[in-house]
Amino acid sequence: MTKLTLLDLPPEIITAIFQQLPYRSIRDLERVPQLRPYALKELYKVVKVYLTEKRVPAEISVLFRVGHEHDTHRRPISVNFNQLVALIRDKRASFIRHISFEDPRALLNIHDMYPSVLSNVLITVSFELFLMYTRGHDFVWFFQEFKKLPYDFTAADSFRYFNPAVYGENSSWFNKFESLTINELASDAINTITQAEFTSLTTLKCSAPVDVRFVKYFPRTVTQLKCVVCRSETVLSSRLAFPKKLRSLEIRYVVVSGLDDDFPAELNHLRSLELLKCDSASFYKLPKSLLTINTFLPLNIEQVMAQCPALEVMNCREFDVPDELCELPHGLRKLQMNSRGLDYVVKLELGITLLSGDRPLSKKQKTESRTKVVKFPKGLQSLVIAGNLHVYKTLDYEIFSNCPGFALDCLTDLKIQWYWNCQKLGLWPKFLKRLSIIDCKGVDFGGLLDLASLMYLTIEGTHVGTFNVKLPSTLVQLEMRDNLMPKFTADSTEATSLYYLVLKGNKFTELNDSVVHIPPSVKELDLSHNEISSINPSFRFPLGLLQLSLLHNELSVLPELPAGLEKFSAAMNRLGRKGQVFHFPSSLEELDLHYNVIQGGYPFSRLSLLSCPRLRKLDLGNGNWHNDEDEVDLSQQVKIELSHFPKSLTSLSIRGCNATKINGSLLRFPHLEEIDMRENEGVAGLFHMRDGHGPYFGDAIKLVWITKRYFEPEKFDKFVEMMKKMPNFECLVVAEQEVVDSGNIIHKWLRSIRAPSVGWSDKEYWSKSAVVQ
Repeated sequence: MTKLTLLDLPPEIITAIFQQLPYRSIRDLERVPQLRPYALKELYKVVKVYLTEKRVPAEISVLFRVGHEHDTHRRPISVNFNQLVALIRDKRASFIRHISFEDPRALLNIHDMYPSVLSNVLITVSFELFLMYTRGHDFVWFFQEFKKLPYDFTAADSFRYFNPAVYGENSSWFNKFESLTINELASDAINTITQAEFTSLTTLKCSAPVDVRFVKYFPRTVTQLKCVVCRSETVLSSRLAFPKKLRSLEIRYVVVSGLDDDFPAELNHLRSLELLKCDSASFYKLPKSLLTINTFLPLNIEQVMAQCPALEVMNCREFDVPDELCELPHGLRKLQMNSRGLDYVVKLELGITLLSGDRPLSKKQKTESRTKVVKFPKGLQSLVIAGNLHVYKTLDYEIFSNCPGFALDCLTDLKIQWYWNCQKLGLWPKFLKRLSIIDCKGVDFGGLLDLASLMYLTIEGTHVGTFNVKLPSTLVQLEMRDNLMPKFTADSTEATSLYYLVLKGNKFTELNDSVVHIPPSVKELDLSHNEISSINPSFRFPLGLLQLSLLHNELSVLPELPAGLEKFSAAMNRLGRKGQVFHFPSSLEELDLHYNVIQGGYPFSRLSLLSCPRLRKLDLGNGNWHNDEDEVDLSQQVKIELSHFPKSLTSLSIRGCNATKINGSLLRFPHLEEIDMRENEGVAGLFHMRDGHGPYFGDAIKLVWITKRYFEPEKFDKFVEMMKKMPNFECLVVAEQEVVDSGNIIHKWLRSIRAPSVGWSDKEYWSKSAVVQ
């Protein structure tokens, strides 16, 4: 019988499967020719185009994170202008369905180069940065030209161009908008917005305060609104005439003379409103249709119960406890509250138990009254209980019980934080999938094995001591952060599904089987920020381990690593003092050894990196700066031989290695995209800049960090001109205060918008961005 493969399924089923896959899995499947179209369709569905200089990192980073959330959380692909051009040239842009531009001129330039490539794509444009460097008639002319572009603009940010007398007729252009953010500088926006028509607008965000009298001018099609509403003490009407179709409202309500609780603003006429985020619910008359409420100031549960009987989600930092006890909404699915809210629920349950009738209390009722078991709504699915960050309280009652009437059989997500004594929590709800205990003391984790659905467990700042509990077979991810525990000896006999294990920021001083026991199923392991100085020769990491971080420990010798390891970090340790010859697995793709002291005339020859033919990212930066000078032989000149590095590299950092000579050629690395060579005197000898000499980089190079002072001025100018001609080059960052005067208009414009907040006051940069004025 022939096995059914993924490609045998209908295309729509394959697409649906890809929509559920982790990000890294999609990246892996992108390499399979038959599945590449499905991967590209998911990866490039939403794309953001940004300004190159704004996003250039301060340095190369090979750091990676361990955890399911980092794998599944997908952000839109971010590209600069040159990268967008590359997407268009290699046809990947055909998979884009929604694209946003930080600078509208980038879109104008793309249209000139490729007029039809975005014709079927939804487009969002931000005018925020454009406003910083464009004023007066220049902008009016540009805006009128911009409106002529034949695209469907679905959204605009930082917008204020409504007046047709200045900006021309706008209604036909505005009718395409589905989302609009009005710039906070546009204080008269509401006066002028009525001169435009918005027949498709559903989302409106207005940062500028709006007078309550002008609320009625918001477009009637809006269903999601964020605004600040001001009411003068002379305005008597409290009715907020928002669009009747409003479903989501985020509002700050300000009265000039101070809020008057006797005259709350009326929202009860909004029969479609389902979500409200506000400072305090007591400022409003709420509609019965409300399903979600999120407040910052105390929430009066009595008011909410009376006005919003269908409430499903309640997020409040504080409870305003009423005089009369009333139950929480029975339909609640998600609840987030602080210790005062929990105390109220306990008070409520005690009141119901002790005043349930004239009959004497049964033995069970007396027991419940003494233990103070909390009764939450039965359908609760997610619960967050937060104490006081500054004043830790004691939980002196049972929160959970599996007794009939108290069991939370629907609860799947639970988070408890900031409690001092949690010895009486009770039995964990048995169907939990995600459990987080943050900064709590005295928690008993002995019942974890009974949680047959638990997949994600986080224990942080709890000072649990030795963790030797039994783990359930369903557990996929376990995070133990900053618990100051000297040992981790959990019984993982049943934990056959554990994939991600984070043991970060504890008190491990060595690795051996009696101190740390790593379940064999683990594929990603984080042991960073401990005090590990030695690893027992008999200690073995799991054979199937793919990622391992030993960042920020005290290791002077590396252990034997698993054969299939793909990503490894031992940065910020004490490696290199004992003359160890390193042996890394041939499967390695990313290696981070920055901030170690690997000494010798040719120090990196001892790394034996040529045995890693798949190595793509390598960070050896700051090799002689991390430790005290009396521990480093500064008299020995450091030389770097590029032939000691594999040809497969795409990213290389040798920053701060103080190399007096760099031998070889960077053409050895045809796939190299980024390199940091700062603080290496030998870099000048690597680029002779002789007339007639070809490029010193392969065509893949994009980002370069370099120190200018090692170059002769004439040679550095030639170096810059050479970089400009590289086909995929994006940016050069120079660790000097002087400005490279390339004489290039594009460069002058980019330099003029560099913001001090970016933090480059000690650097200059040059970019070959194709965005023009």
